[in-house]
Amino acid sequence: MNRELFSSTGVQMLDLMLCKKLEECRNQCIEMDIFVYAAIDKKMRILGITNQELLRLFGDLIRNAMRAVIKAADTQRDILIMITYNSEGDLEFQIYDNGVPFPRSVLSHLGERGNKEAGTGNGLADMMEILNRVKASLEITTMESKNDIFTKKICICFDGKAIRNLHIYF
Repeated sequence: MNRELFSSTGVQMLDLMLCKKLEECRNQCIEMDIFVYAAIDKKMRILGITNQELLRLFGDLIRNAMRAVIKAADTQRDILIMITYNSEGDLEFQIYDNGVPFPRSVLSHLGERGNKEAGTGNGLADMMEILNRVKASLEITTMESKNDIFTKKICICFDGKAIRNLHIYF
């Protein structure tokens, strides 16, 4: 494990999982970058998010991004993970990829169990349960410009507002 790849999240098991996901991406010719600008261990404890929930959250989001970029076979495969604070001082998890768009059926039933394009159909439902419990906001954006490196962004903001914004352009 090469620890110089990104700064620690403050959660050792998450750091290990992220390293494993970096390796998986390399093996599938996916370029994944991780930027950690904030240790999150204390904030997760305060919010009552367990390490297991945190691992599941990141694991599901990264797995979904990997599937999306693999499906977009005609492009460079890119994923960007950022753990940072926004301008208001709220912790954010930002996941960007240049894969295929979210299917309309998945977005129109976001958070419902069994709602899937692939996998079990529980990943986004689990994520929404966690976000609802801690009143975190969720924003899903597809990029409008064809000049953007990424095609979509998922932003989870721990702001206590539980806002849901979908900026989707089909």
